Order: sequence, then C-alpha cells, then structure tokens
Amino acid sequence: MKFEVKGLEEFSEKLKEAIRRYPDKAEEKLEDIAKRFKKSVQEKTPVKTGKLKKSYKLSKVQQIGRTMFIEFRSTAPHFHLIERGHFQKTKHGDRWIPGDRMVEKTVEEFEEIIPREVNKWLEDIFKELR
Repeated sequence: MKFEVKGLEEFSEKLKEAIRRYPDKAEEKLEDIAKRFKKSVQEKTPVKTGKLKKSYKLSKVQQIGRTMFIEFRSTAPHFHLIERGHFQKTKHGDRWIPGDRMVEKTVEEFEEIIPREVNKWLEDIFKELR
C-alpha cells in the first residue's frame, strides 16, 4: 500500500532550494513530520493485542537527487485487513468488516497540515538567507 501526501507542489522549488542549502535542517523537519505522522496513525489504530500499533516503522531519511523521503510501513501481515476492511466467514455467511482507514485519515489530515507548516518553516529559513 502506498500513500503520497500531495499539496506541496507550490513549495517544491523553495523546498528543493532549502534542501540544497540546509540539508541537515530539511532532514530534521522531515523526520519530525514523519514521527508525528506515525504517532497519529498509532492513535487511530484499534487495539486488540497492540501488535498492529507497534508494527509501524519509519525508514531513515533517504535521498534521490534533491528529493528527500522517509518510508512508512507496517510489518503486521494483517495491516491491510484492518486498514481497508475484509470479509469474515461466519456460520451464517460472509460478513463485511469495514476498515478503520487510520492511514488514509492521517494522510488527509496531513495534506492540510503539511503545506502550512512547510511554508512557515521555509519562511523562517529564507529569513536567515537575507
């Protein structure tokens, strides 16, 4: 399952310039956002045994060209069933169990948060450049 947070197109060039000039600060900001994303998903995750909540992992910051990213994933084999929903067999027939959509909801939430936050962060960085 792959999710991409959109809405940063207008900041793309400024962000690339900030990454070029301040790679350490860009990496710190990306790590901060990724950790908050993971925490938000964990808070939305239903708990039976706690294994799913503990299964979320973040990669280290990776960079391809001027693009930095962190991968978010779950190591739980049943993650997709809880996220998207699934059919459950019962003695009375199949029953649909709706997904909790904890990652989907967090992505939607962060699509609103990230542009504002990155813009503020970039403004602070570009004030330093003046």
